[in-house]
Amino acid sequence: ISVKRVFTIADKKPVFAQWFVEIDLTPFLNGETITAIVFSATDSAGADATDTILDSTKNTYTTTMVKPFIRGGVPGEKYKVKMQITTASAAQTKDEFYLLVTVGDY
Repeated sequence: ISVKRVFTIADKKPVFAQWFVEIDLTPFLNGETITAIVFSATDSAGADATDTILDSTKNTYTTTMVKPFIRGGVPGEKYKVKMQITTASAAQTKDEFYLLVTVGDY
């Protein structure tokens, strides 16, 4: 995994908090545009945590940005949100980006 493709929420997320995280991927797209995305998440043990930390009905994207909707979580747990994009090129390039989220003990 390229370090440049891993983003981190600096502060611990309160359990009750929920919000969009907007990540501009323009510097990584080489002039291409995003046409599809698959959001998923794992916890620190590597178990699927997609429904725990993401709201699949609110996750979204534009042609250059990904917008996972972060919610809930287990106090003290660390999550890795995976965003697998497909671009509009003839080759339909697929690439992965990650967002690290830690839920606070409150």
